[in-house]
Amino acid sequence: MARFLVVDDDSLTVHGLTRLLTEDGHEVVPFMAGAEAVEAIARESFDAVLTDLEMPHIDGHAVVQATRTHLPTACLVVISSRAEDHAEALARAGACIIADKPMDYEGVTNSVHQCRARGGPGVSGRCHMRAPHGTAPTQLRRK
Repeated sequence: MARFLVVDDDSLTVHGLTRLLTEDGHEVVPFMAGAEAVEAIARESFDAVLTDLEMPHIDGHAVVQATRTHLPTACLVVISSRAEDHAEALARAGACIIADKPMDYEGVTNSVHQCRARGGPGVSGRCHMRAPHGTAPTQLRRK
């Protein structure tokens, strides 16, 4: 399966995602702070990075930037209660999937599986789920 980095300042979200992803057979490296996640991204390999956008100190934007710098083909999922407000900027920064809180777990994991199934870097070296230039990335909405 896949190796996930999960970062959110909300412990319930981190523990819930970690439990669900682990039960699905994935390896999960959880973090409660953006700074720790950025350090891990620089030194380790992950198939997918799931990050909250709004965190204290080092936020999701820094996690997005670090992911695209060090893991250009990783599937990058940004989770936010205000996802729509940031969709355009996140698409330019390289986000593959933007999920509203509360997120649709099955939608996120299915999108990550699609992203990984396409295999290898795209022509741009970016995640295959990333929308063409000028359009928003895949967005998962509340049910």
